[in-house]
Amino acid sequence: MDTSYNSSFISAPAVTRKTATWINTTAFWEYLEINRFGMTPVFLVLAACLGGFAAAVTIQYSLLMLSIVGLSTGLVEVLLIAVAPMRITFWFLVTAVMVDLFVFIF
Repeated sequence: MDTSYNSSFISAPAVTRKTATWINTTAFWEYLEINRFGMTPVFLVLAACLGGFAAAVTIQYSLLMLSIVGLSTGLVEVLLIAVAPMRITFWFLVTAVMVDLFVFIF
C-alpha cells in the first residue's frame, strides 16, 4: 500500500476573478427607435390590456390603487401618442407592467 504524497494528482482549482462587464444596449435602443411604428401597437396592447385587468381587480379594494394603475397605464399611452423617445416610453411601460403585476400578486 502506497501512502506517499504525490502532488501531481492533487490540483487546486484556479481562482478566477469575474469583472463587471457592461452590456452595450445601444443597438437595442436604436432598434426600438427605428421600429417605432411596429413596437407602438405592442406597447399599447401590453399596457392597455394589463392595465384594464389590474383596474378591474383594484376597483374592489381601493381608489388609491385604481388611481396608481390608471396613472401608470395612462402615462405609457400618452407617451406613445406624443411620440416621446422610445427609451423613456419603454421604461414607463416596464414600470406600468410591474405595477400591474404587483396588483395581481397582492
